[in-house]
Amino acid sequence: MRIPASGFRIVGEHIERIAPATVEDVVAHIRSPEFVWLDFDLENAPVQEVVELLEDKLDFHPLTVEECVTPDIYQPKMEEERGYRFFIVHYFSESRRDYLKPSEINIYLGKNFVLTLHRKPIPIYLKQFLLNIPEDLFLFNDKSIIFFYHILDVLIDDYLRLLVVIENRGDEIEFKFLSRKVVQVPLLRLKFIQRPGLTTLEEVVAQRHNLLLMRKSLSQELKILSELTGNYERPEEPLLMKETERDEIVVYLGTLANHLEQALHVIESEREALTQNLELQKRLINLK
Repeated sequence: MRIPASGFRIVGEHIERIAPATVEDVVAHIRSPEFVWLDFDLENAPVQEVVELLEDKLDFHPLTVEECVTPDIYQPKMEEERGYRFFIVHYFSESRRDYLKPSEINIYLGKNFVLTLHRKPIPIYLKQFLLNIPEDLFLFNDKSIIFFYHILDVLIDDYLRLLVVIENRGDEIEFKFLSRKVVQVPLLRLKFIQRPGLTTLEEVVAQRHNLLLMRKSLSQELKILSELTGNYERPEEPLLMKETERDEIVVYLGTLANHLEQALHVIESEREALTQNLELQKRLINLK
């Protein structure tokens, strides 16, 4: 049975691209001492065979496997299991009528491996990252956490890009409210009635949906980063790495947390502006 997986492994100072042909090949790569990353495209994968690989061959917890293969969108989280960590993180894409739609990436982090699994095609910006391996992977013994850092870094950059779009739309909404534009709306395809702000209010609903959606996901991811950073700052058991490397990892993760805090600040500012614009619209309507 062919598993839809591809990735790379680090052998000495070289990167070797791999595309395992069988389940046994996948297991051999993950059990090897070299660092390996494998990406699983589960969109058209044989579900039962994937479950058997993850549960029976790799001994991952059944509940995490279920979250990988079911179509539901779960909230971002981190689970500590014996020998690995399991993460759910989100990315967003625009659907109809300017609404954002979340998709998830499931990530298994082991001592020498990172597995990424997704049921939807990953965005082009993430594909480009996976084709250009970060050079600092060679500088750290804990390559898994550094690779995970880079995945999140790419995702958070896109969050910030989306928030710029949302901010621009917020400015447009405010302009429409202040200019009191009249929108013509077709009625029964025979005549037109004037309804001030109808289209604008639809934009407000989409804007509010997007802000709440992103706030929920990003808040959870910030909690995950805080917990993960604490594992390196105050480890319960001694970590098998130099203190300088541990400190550097804390700096890496702290940078991500700062960027998420920046994104959440933008979200709160836009929510406040949206509320103020709605209040302004009510006052303008009452003046008529």
